[in-house]
Amino acid sequence: MYRGDIRAGQVIRFRWNTFGSSGQSITRATNGTISVYKDGSAVQSTTGVTDTEDADAITGVHLCEIDTSADATFYSQGSDFMVVLSAATIDGQVVAAVIAEFSIRNRSVPARFAMASPAFA
Repeated sequence: MYRGDIRAGQVIRFRWNTFGSSGQSITRATNGTISVYKDGSAVQSTTGVTDTEDADAITGVHLCEIDTSADATFYSQGSDFMVVLSAATIDGQVVAAVIAEFSIRNRSVPARFAMASPAFA
């Protein structure tokens, strides 16, 4: 679910799925809204969010793209973000779900670990 620690202004893309009650891939009857929440708060935005239902004509596989350059104040460096689907109708049920998480320069890990250390031998 975590999609990475990206740079400010970058577009993040990910695919996500919808399933019916029997486990089959299914198209949403009502698309609902995809919102991005910042730093665990109730502050949300739909700015820069594009949702492509049944991407590449594959039933139940959707593409979400978030252009973080669309609002540099909201999509600021040093923050964590949660991508939430709300009010979608899937297989006759109203659904809300967390579909992804990402951060903007907030969880960076040094590129190289001390592999020469005896602890890693």
